[in-house]
Parts: sequence; C-alpha cells; structure tokens
Amino acid sequence: MIPFVDLHAQYISIKSDIDKAIESCISDSNFIKGQAVTDFEIAFAGYLGSKFCLGCGNGTDALEIILKSLNIGSGDEVIVPALSWISTAEAVNNVGAEPVFADINEKTYTIDPGCIESKISKKTKAIIPVHLYGCPAEMNEIIAISKNIIFMLLKIVLRLMAQNILIKRSELMGSPLLLVFSRVKT
Repeated sequence: MIPFVDLHAQYISIKSDIDKAIESCISDSNFIKGQAVTDFEIAFAGYLGSKFCLGCGNGTDALEIILKSLNIGSGDEVIVPALSWISTAEAVNNVGAEPVFADINEKTYTIDPGCIESKISKKTKAIIPVHLYGCPAEMNEIIAISKNIIFMLLKIVLRLMAQNILIKRSELMGSPLLLVFSRVKT
C-alpha cells in the first residue's frame, strides 16, 4: 500500500525545530492565542500586506467569522463548490444564509467558473472558491465574474502556500482570505 503522506519522514526532516517550538509552548503554558499565534498573525499579515490576520482553531470557525464580518446572513446566498468539506456550506448555513452549489471542473475538482454565473442572483453576496487537493481554483475567471456584480469574493487557500503555489498579493486585495493547514487538503 502506498501511504497517503509520510508525516514521520516530514517530522524527522525538521525534528529539532518542531521539538524546540513544542517545548517552548509547553514550558510557557502558552497553548491558545499565545505568543506563537500572535507572532504568526503579525508575520502572515505582513507577508500579505494586510492590516489584519486572525488565527482560529479551525476552518469552520474562520469561515463563520468572515461571513459574519461581511454581514452575510438571513436572506443572502453564497455560491460554494459542489465538492468541498462540509464546513464550506455549513458555515454559510450557520450564519443564516443559503449555500448555492456550483458544479466543479472535472480535471481540478475546484469550482467551475462556467457554472458560477448561472447561480448568481439578486441575493448573492459571496462566492467561496476552494483550492483543493493541490489544485488552485481558476481565480482569474472567478475574479472577473465577481467584478461584474457587487458582493465579496471569499477565497479559501488550502495549504497551497506550503506547496509553493504562489499567491499573488494583488489577487487578495479587498477580499478575505482563509488559509487552512490540513494534510488531507493538499
């Protein structure tokens, strides 16, 4: 059987750094919203050229916080990919909005820009493209579609930066970004 991912080999390659970071966190009893998280938030916001970065315990919470901050709720619709983790649609539902599913590109498994326009209505407030399985969504096309109407484009980047798929800072301007670190989303 071919292993999905060899986490042990990855750990061994950076063992001293990981062990030092864990030891520091434990010795400081600094587990939630501690200095390491603050340092990451500041560094990541700086990298993106953003004023804000908020570390969350999971992607579902982050999605809900972003949707609430955009005043998305009851009576609103949010276009989501038909293939994604349940949290994408669940977060939309949890804020009172309705998820509207757009089909995926059968080669990349990401939301198909050609299927988005027909889903847009007067109630549409956001599109949530999800970069998945190491395949980025077709952002140029999705951004072009989103510029034709007034609503926010929320982008979920699932570990693409760690895979050296570069995110253009200009692509991020004015749009919330959710970065999730999960080994199953590569």
